[in-house]
Amino acid sequence: MSFAHLETRADEIVGLYEYPRAAMLPLLWLVQAEASAAKKELEEATAKAQQQQSAKIAVAATTPEAAYENVVDELRAVKDQEEID
Repeated sequence: MSFAHLETRADEIVGLYEYPRAAMLPLLWLVQAEASAAKKELEEATAKAQQQQSAKIAVAATTPEAAYENVVDELRAVKDQEEID
């Protein structure tokens, strides 16, 4: 996780104080807020991926044709990834 994009805001916060060290807690709060937002985005993306996978499994369980298509799609994805690597 990178916090480089917060540098401008951090400089503004430090500039509010006579002694830069006095900005320590506000800077910590800035980083905590950003990390919390990033964690939430990651959790949401993971949940969405799990839901999509569950939906594929449900479809695969309903018809043999759908199961075959899912296997073919997974094999193509693996082959495409191998070509990229």
